Amino acid sequence: MAPPDWSPLAWSCPPAPAAGPWLEARVLQLAALIRRFELAFQQSADSIDEDDALEAVFDTAAEGLIDWDEEAAKIYVHTTRGESKPVPAEPAYAKELELVYDALRMLREKIVEQLGEVAGPLVLHAEASIEVGPEAFRLAKSTRAPSKTQELRLERFAADLTLPANPEAAPPQKPVTVDEIRMRTSAEQKPLPESRSLGALLSILPSDWVRAVFAQLKLTLDEESELTAGSRAAACRGIIFESLRRPNFLANIVGGLLDADRALLQQLVAHQGLLPYTRVTQTFGHDEADGFYWFERPPSGPLARLRRSALAFVGTRGGMVTVALPSDLTAAIKELLEPAASKG
Repeated sequence: MAPPDWSPLAWSCPPAPAAGPWLEARVLQLAALIRRFELAFQQSADSIDEDDALEAVFDTAAEGLIDWDEEAAKIYVHTTRGESKPVPAEPAYAKELELVYDALRMLREKIVEQLGEVAGPLVLHAEASIEVGPEAFRLAKSTRAPSKTQELRLERFAADLTLPANPEAAPPQKPVTVDEIRMRTSAEQKPLPESRSLGALLSILPSDWVRAVFAQLKLTLDEESELTAGSRAAACRGIIFESLRRPNFLANIVGGLLDADRALLQQLVAHQGLLPYTRVTQTFGHDEADGFYWFERPPSGPLARLRRSALAFVGTRGGMVTVALPSDLTAAIKELLEPAASKG
């Protein structure tokens, strides 16, 4: 079985009005190719069992996936994996798609080459066996009201989120509601600020999440001040910002993290402060069980704890849901993590 064909494509787009359907079909074709390679890489990396040499090879090659993610996001942005932005209907857009496709072809070749004689063929074999077609993607979000089936699926998902892994050991938890899932999804679809500075990232947090971060960091607000809900959130954001920028305070927060939390922080630092949300959750677990009202539930895992410490934020970048480290804290966090890493 041969891997998918990534040979050069013809880019002679027909004139309008036929250009629109042609471009949409091409976007779906590229999205399928992109996703097959991503799944092949992940599947192959997961299949390595206690082989330190191969794990190191995959870790090195994974650095090239940062550039890959940036290019892939330019395709995904038109699908439900991104923001479902309409595909431009102008024939000139074919040139932009061609540039993205050529960039992805070169990156794929580079990644496979970096993987070497053992791991490279492993990925190509997996890519050939994975079935992902254009029909797996959709170009637009439905504007219709959710169907009863969709509502039932959301309700089932919400119920599953509330079930603890060990019911006997875990305390009762407030159920996650369908409305919370919708609100959380909406909040996480906000584009990450270009600067990714702590102040800019705090500005996109819902006030409920700001309240939870404030409590997690054990900060205090002058209760004698008469504040509205909006001004209280603004004041809390300011205190969080000033506190985390103090070296001693940041050192205490990072020093108090669990090993799994620090491991996730190290991954973020190693990847320039950005990782796809799906890649993080595959390794460190999901955090949807926190729902939207974080203040009403304990953090569910490493990602949740970092988010409630304002050390990690979730939003979209190039249409892809991404976990981001504040850019102005990255150097300090790296320095704080290095002593532990060198001891290990």
